[in-house]
Amino acid sequence: MAMRKLLIILYEDFPWYSGLSERTLGIIRHLASCNVNIRVFAPLFLNYKKIEALERIIERIRLCKFRKKSKLTKLLSFVSWIYFQFRCFFKILRNARSIAIIQYEHYYAFLLAYFVKVLFKKPIIADDINLLNIRPLPPLRRKIFYIIERFILEKSSLVTTASPITYAYTKTYFPNTRIIYMPNAINKIPELRNYTRKKWIVFIGNLGFKQNIEAVKRIFKIIDKLAKMRNDFKVLIIGANADKAQDFTSNSLVKRGIVEFLGTVPDTDLDRILNQATIALLPFFGLPRWGGQMTKTLKFMSYGICIVASPEAVKWINGIKSGVHYVLITSIEEGVNTLNRLLDNIEYCKRIGLNARRFVISKYTCDKIYAKYSYLIKKVVNIYR
Repeated sequence: MAMRKLLIILYEDFPWYSGLSERTLGIIRHLASCNVNIRVFAPLFLNYKKIEALERIIERIRLCKFRKKSKLTKLLSFVSWIYFQFRCFFKILRNARSIAIIQYEHYYAFLLAYFVKVLFKKPIIADDINLLNIRPLPPLRRKIFYIIERFILEKSSLVTTASPITYAYTKTYFPNTRIIYMPNAINKIPELRNYTRKKWIVFIGNLGFKQNIEAVKRIFKIIDKLAKMRNDFKVLIIGANADKAQDFTSNSLVKRGIVEFLGTVPDTDLDRILNQATIALLPFFGLPRWGGQMTKTLKFMSYGICIVASPEAVKWINGIKSGVHYVLITSIEEGVNTLNRLLDNIEYCKRIGLNARRFVISKYTCDKIYAKYSYLIKKVVNIYR
């Protein structure tokens, strides 16, 4: 009998630039290294970067007619989402015998996965669940999300989450749900190249998310004061939806070239930038950490970059220590003074960065974080052969 597969259903060009993409890529690479037979269905809206080692397992469903851009209307986005579900379903129909289990990402393919579960008796896994109904939302929206998320938690065969809050909530209020806490990890240990570290301060984040825009506002407040003390540094802000930063482009810091918005950059350029940057600035004072910023923090650490961060930026990274693996700041003023001091002591920054790199490699690689998950997957695949 042919080997059964784990089918992973994505909702965006793969891989794309987000914490979820990094997480999914890490899971796929780890499971492939454990000899799990994997198939990936992913839509193709725009151009994508190929990962040659994985292209044989990825089946792309062309949706170029919809051209998913920031100007895409909500109606067209909804139509494209429904169309993608139908295309996936017919592909599943043709391959139902070879599929042992389906993993879907959050809400995006839940209805499809649940329908397949009912129709073919296949177990389904909800990956990267990060509950919305426990956030501070208007009552009606919270009620709607609660109904949807309760259905997901009760009907999925297994739920995985990178959120300790979601994990604790589910264990308390949905004790019959099988859930595992699976934090994000670095899917690849980067090579430290022979570049000279420059006085570059970096931030990575999708500017389509409110918390990242708010963090950028705090960066401007810090840098505005720092620029009055010195001008021998540069701030690089990287991430999708750079058009959302138009309110910042008229700022004198941008006009003077002190702050630069790079948008989405190719992997080779990002690797070069992170090998040359000295500091990553993460001023999430009082902001909720719902996005993929933990993945970005781990990525900075894996490159040996000195993290300057508020407590919110590192609170889910177990075992991390201030003054050893990162430098703590708790206010705008402290951020200004800390950066001024660090830019005068690059060797200290390098030492903090190398400590952080060793810490991440020892605790937050995919082989360590996803070991329990791969064990469960292989067990289920064997059961359903």
